[in-house]
Amino acid sequence: MEEMQRETNAQLLVGSRLAFRLLGFLTPDRMMPMKINIEAVPVSSGILRLTVRASSDEGWYLIQVSGIAARLYQRAFDRIFLSVESAVSPFTVRGDS
Repeated sequence: MEEMQRETNAQLLVGSRLAFRLLGFLTPDRMMPMKINIEAVPVSSGILRLTVRASSDEGWYLIQVSGIAARLYQRAFDRIFLSVESAVSPFTVRGDS
């Protein structure tokens, strides 16, 4: 039972600050600089609680354009959370072709 209480955490740094600075509002979702924290905690036999937190990681700017950046990040966050949700769906059967 002690083994079940063990947590697993990971932090991913994704995207490109350079691309965001160069392309601005034209930056594709997949290139938005973000920090993604993932925490997996077993809650019982065969059941895992997965917590995913995403935050912007654009770094320091002399001038902030929050409105545009907020919309870009919301699109990127939506894409990531949709991917995670579809990957962990309880109806997904792994290994079947």
